[in-house]
Amino acid sequence: MCCPKCVSRVICGNGYTLDPVTGQNCVDVDECADGTHKCTADQTCVNRLGGYVCNCPPGHVTGPNKDCIDIDECSLYGNICGSNSQCENTVGSYRCNCDSGFENVGSFTGSGCQDVNECQQNPGLCQHVCYNTWGSYRCSCKPGFRLNPDNRSCTDVDECTEFKSNHLCMGICENTPGSYACRCPDGYNLGLNGRSCE
Repeated sequence: MCCPKCVSRVICGNGYTLDPVTGQNCVDVDECADGTHKCTADQTCVNRLGGYVCNCPPGHVTGPNKDCIDIDECSLYGNICGSNSQCENTVGSYRCNCDSGFENVGSFTGSGCQDVNECQQNPGLCQHVCYNTWGSYRCSCKPGFRLNPDNRSCTDVDECTEFKSNHLCMGICENTPGSYACRCPDGYNLGLNGRSCE
């Protein structure tokens, strides 16, 4: 019987294993590749020397139970969307919803909202004149016309009837679109002032 032989033993630390080729060096264990990691289905496993980390998708943080929790950017960052819009949290992100009369500028998140020029976008929105206002628009009528209750169309004002007590004409008053005209009975001529008959 012969003497016992001394063999050097290499002991590898956690996250390392003995190199199967040389049997003498410790090499990193890729827990992500061999499936020994403990990341959840919604996490991404990233190998590190001697271990691994579980990363949550963008817009999420690792919670107390090592699960991924959605970040509510709207609550966390305050007025992230700016004026004239409302922030809506979405899974992993957020969306800026513009108030009525405003539209998104640039990307869907965080770029802000600008006033919509309804008059330019919708020709014919008003029967006569359209004025863009902040977040809306306003219609108006040409002189001698009145804005109807729909706030878009115009009706001719009958000055002869409405202002009869003002004696607009000394002769005969005739309503015209947007105005009125004076004329005289047969045998009379309209005076230089355009109102009296001579």
